[in-house]
Amino acid sequence: MIPRALTKFTPSYGLSKEKVSLVFAILGLHSDRGGIKFNLPDMSPIARRFFIGGEVQGVGYRFFAQRAAARHQVVGYVKNLDDGRVEVLAEGPAHQVESFKHELATGPRFSSVDHVEEINLDPSGLYSAFRIEH
Repeated sequence: MIPRALTKFTPSYGLSKEKVSLVFAILGLHSDRGGIKFNLPDMSPIARRFFIGGEVQGVGYRFFAQRAAARHQVVGYVKNLDDGRVEVLAEGPAHQVESFKHELATGPRFSSVDHVEEINLDPSGLYSAFRIEH
């Protein structure tokens, strides 16, 4: 909650307009005639398909990916492929999908991720959760 003193530009609170602007910037806020607004990061959804190669099957990778997806609040799926790789589809805000990708590249304790191929997709909006597919 923003202290009431910060929402007023009156000398009675002892804050100049410049000081209030500085405080707003530090808090990630801006003010206009319509009131105080938060500067939120871009929350537009993106979609990425990842192909994970290495020792990633039989080591709990899909369960790891499902837990990581929950932490990063992305939706989609993970599944084993016949060629030994794991496929992951992730949809969500860009910064969350990017953080999820870095965790996928690390993998669980007993895995060894050699490479991550990334394909940009248009978000479908078809997924409401992250699931393991067979």
